[in-house]
Amino acid sequence: MNQTAIALTDGDRELFDREFEHWLPECVLDAHVQVFAKAAFPAGFAFAADSCYTRFGGEFRLEQCLQAASVLMPGRRFGMLSFGTPHAALDRDAAARYTGSISDNRERFGMLLVSPGDPVAAVEERVRRDRLVGYKPYHSYVQGVPTDAVRIPQMLSVAQMDLANALGLAIM
Repeated sequence: MNQTAIALTDGDRELFDREFEHWLPECVLDAHVQVFAKAAFPAGFAFAADSCYTRFGGEFRLEQCLQAASVLMPGRRFGMLSFGTPHAALDRDAAARYTGSISDNRERFGMLLVSPGDPVAAVEERVRRDRLVGYKPYHSYVQGVPTDAVRIPQMLSVAQMDLANALGLAIM
């Protein structure tokens, strides 16, 4: 399913023309884009009814993202730093493959969703295989610590940090 679910009113377009048209640069880089295919989730998985992803058919693929960007920011080149959505049911390996497949490392860059429990050999294999530029850890992947108490050093293992340093990867 390829739903876009982005439609602007005349008032939205007037606001864009008045406030943003002359201010936004010709090229926009969004450094936090969650893109993923429905296939990265188990069969039968569905987001909650109030999830923004239900507006897009339960996925947010590159084509949907680019179409939304063209509606929201007409006439702009759009680049992005992307990764899957950090949902517990997401297959992070499948998400890495998809992210890598849409990344050209010129205008579209991919990051690996990583949990502190991911074996460093698997992390390295995904980064190299999918030509990813770094990691995107999330507090929700840290187990045994309340979300609001998670600190950055808890989101990656020492071995994952060492690998990122050795390969010159970005961590966001």
